Formats: sequence, C-alpha cells, structure tokens
Amino acid sequence: MKQITVTNQSESFVGEEQILVWMEFLLTFLFRGFLLLAIPVFILAINLL
Repeated sequence: MKQITVTNQSESFVGEEQILVWMEFLLTFLFRGFLLLAIPVFILAINLL
C-alpha cells in the first residue's frame, strides 16, 4: 500500500513540475518575442531622433 501512495505522490509532483516548466517556457518565449519586437522599434526610435 505504501508503494502505491508513494507512486501517486510522485506522479502528482511530476505533473506540478511539468506545469512549472511549461510556465517558464511560455514566459521565456514571450520575453524573447518582446525583445525581438522591442529591438527594431528601439532602433527606429533612435533613427527618428
């Protein structure tokens, strides 16, 4: 019985870890996209000034 509860706990833990990894991936993806958009806009702004 103990082994079954341990495996269930580890599975839920893995699920939580996966969610954290996905959140981190989405944040980094959005951040990179933001940088890719911001850099050309920044360059254009400097050229206009």
